[in-house]
Amino acid sequence: MALVTNYTFGRSQIGIAAQYYAGIDIYEVMEPAPGSFVRPIDVAPELQSDEFLRLQGAAESVFNVAIGYEYEVSESLSILGGIRNDMSYFNKDLNKEAEIS
Repeated sequence: MALVTNYTFGRSQIGIAAQYYAGIDIYEVMEPAPGSFVRPIDVAPELQSDEFLRLQGAAESVFNVAIGYEYEVSESLSILGGIRNDMSYFNKDLNKEAEIS
């Protein structure tokens, strides 16, 4: 969900944006059948395909905000500025699993 608005007053403009992304609980993207699979011997020999090749996904909820400002000095020159946050949706619980990522 996103909300965006722009205001113009005189030679200035200001823009404000807010975005929300809902979180997603951990889910199975790929769930292979158990069994042996080809890989170099020194790469996790104790793991079978159902553990090593399993792939999970997840996302944290995120709220981002941005504010921008523009001032028109002349017809050919404007001054621009802005600030924003950029939160990550990455769910750190995915790092606890022994799987490909």
